Amino acid sequence: MKRLLLVGGGHAQLAVLQALARQRPRAVEAVLLTPSPWQWYSGMLPGWMAGHYRAEDCRIDLRPLAAAAGVRLCLAAAVALDADRRRLQGDSGAIHDFDLLSLDVGSLTDTRALEALPALTRSVIWLYHVEGHTHPEIAEMTGKSISFSKSQLARGTARLRELLGTSTAEDPCSPTLMATP
Repeated sequence: MKRLLLVGGGHAQLAVLQALARQRPRAVEAVLLTPSPWQWYSGMLPGWMAGHYRAEDCRIDLRPLAAAAGVRLCLAAAVALDADRRRLQGDSGAIHDFDLLSLDVGSLTDTRALEALPALTRSVIWLYHVEGHTHPEIAEMTGKSISFSKSQLARGTARLRELLGTSTAEDPCSPTLMATP
């Protein structure tokens, strides 16, 4: 029996899962090793942050794809590869032996901190920092006041720093650090 190890949920792995679902080769045991049951489509993340899409619209659920392909899904990240011995270690310490290896992690997107923010706060942060809109423009776009835009930006930024464990002093984009000679 050949052991196929798919590492990551990138686009190439999606094609492999689709092919395996259509025609499963005999004598192949397949495992999909990926840290998340979802693969985010990175091209849609800006639209999600701006409030145009729901998270469910921007990510692919790997669980039904793996099930349809007869592939065992292991939710873990790869941390060490021994190509000579054909072994890969996951972050849980589990060892995965393989005969065939496919590596395509795709975009590794940790959205937990952003998902903890209200959708409108995410949108204000995106519109201000990424698209470069002013607070009056954001107020008009959202149907809220200028002070609402400013407070959401300040509160959202503070909450992101808290969730990500950073402070203004550690932020390389902080105006105080940028002004230092």
